[in-house]
Amino acid sequence: MAVELRCPKCKSKLRLQEEPDADAEIECPKCEHVFGAEDNVVNAGDDDDKPKKKKKPAADQDDKPKQPEKKEAEKKPAAPPQPKKRKKKKSKARKTSPVVLVGIIVTGVMVIGTVLGAMVWFFTKKSASQEMMTYLPDDCDEIFGLNLGHLQKYPEFYKSCESAFTNAGFRKAGQLFATAKGAEFNDTFDYMIYGVGKVGGKQDGQLVEATVLRTKVEFDPGVVGKIPGAKEGTLNGVKYYAIPEVPELGYPGLRVFAPTNRIVVFCRGDIPDAKFKAMLGGNKENPDATPFVRAGAIGKYAIRGTVWRINLYDRSFPRPVAPVQAMKPNPVAGGPPVPAGEPTNEDAIKKEIADLAGSAKASAFKASVGSREVRGEWTLWYKSSDAASEVRKKWKEKEWVKDDEKDPPRWWKTVADKSGGGKTAPNVLKDNLKFLASGELFTVRTTMDTNMIKQGVSSLVSTFSPPAPTPPAGTQ
Repeated sequence: MAVELRCPKCKSKLRLQEEPDADAEIECPKCEHVFGAEDNVVNAGDDDDKPKKKKKPAADQDDKPKQPEKKEAEKKPAAPPQPKKRKKKKSKARKTSPVVLVGIIVTGVMVIGTVLGAMVWFFTKKSASQEMMTYLPDDCDEIFGLNLGHLQKYPEFYKSCESAFTNAGFRKAGQLFATAKGAEFNDTFDYMIYGVGKVGGKQDGQLVEATVLRTKVEFDPGVVGKIPGAKEGTLNGVKYYAIPEVPELGYPGLRVFAPTNRIVVFCRGDIPDAKFKAMLGGNKENPDATPFVRAGAIGKYAIRGTVWRINLYDRSFPRPVAPVQAMKPNPVAGGPPVPAGEPTNEDAIKKEIADLAGSAKASAFKASVGSREVRGEWTLWYKSSDAASEVRKKWKEKEWVKDDEKDPPRWWKTVADKSGGGKTAPNVLKDNLKFLASGELFTVRTTMDTNMIKQGVSSLVSTFSPPAPTPPAGTQ
């Protein structure tokens, strides 16, 4: 359809054979002004629709001499109008108030700072268990963890577990604090971590150990001083308290301190001052020596369990060693000595563990409790991914693993009994057995129905619980 346009600058009419796009712009062939097509349409249609020009009055024609008409050849044909895309109108620059400008800048900086701060916090924040482990002695090579808050999500299962650690040292120590706070243990704490080791990792080194408890809500650190018999002490300006010993805990000269408003620490009173000083400050001077950092990949993996236990072999103590059988003389003169008896199932288990852990940097047990099943895992941390893959391949090729008709070794029943699953546990655990390798970690995984474990949960808890204190020499 033909369209007529009028240039808003020189008022010339332009005729286009086709209607331009609504957002197109037209350049006037006379004055070269560019204008929007949609806003300057004069008429659209046939020539008959065009408005006719008005004739001038005769008087006017006589008053003015007639101008000679230009020859057609001399007339320059008008260039056809060319449609162009509409140019964006430039808005006039407005002056912004300095106060408004400063406000915008400050707001932008705050938003960027908040986002960056949140990102830094997310990627550098410590998990509850990681933070708790910073207050253990740095020489701890064996660490136990118990996520009480997670267990309490399954009330019936928790009741079974609770009866197993009613007289545990951490429970007795925690109740002292809870009583001073005017509360009960179950309402107060949601996590427990215990660590033990020897100074320098040496077999004859001084024993160091501590129990760290985390509360469900914040508390006033002054509550520690309300424990009966508490005597205040300070070291480098940090408060701690000496309290009466808890027999179930077995710490001589028991000390307690609250480094944060969510954490309370119980430890031996005979820990060397340098070690105790570092504990009070969360081992900030040498964080790489802390158990969590030394545990590396296996530490991050293990602490995801509901209950877990980590053994570090990066130093000389402790490392699993295969049991040495007692020997007796060979009845044949000159013959080699022979074993005094067949190895027990416990000896066989220790041998399997020693074979697997002999070249590992650390090992970890963990159990993850769910409403339907409990997943148990034993993980080893090797020096290379190749070593982990080789161990996985070796175990997958064992005859009793590949063939369901093959009976597992005798020690397998002993392992299954420790799960608390009852008579059917050996078969259930074997059927759900898996061998995994991820990076430098090799994992043996199996699962069992949660209801199966409830009846024998005390056996499972004892596997992950801290060892009972050794009575002093000369006592019963």
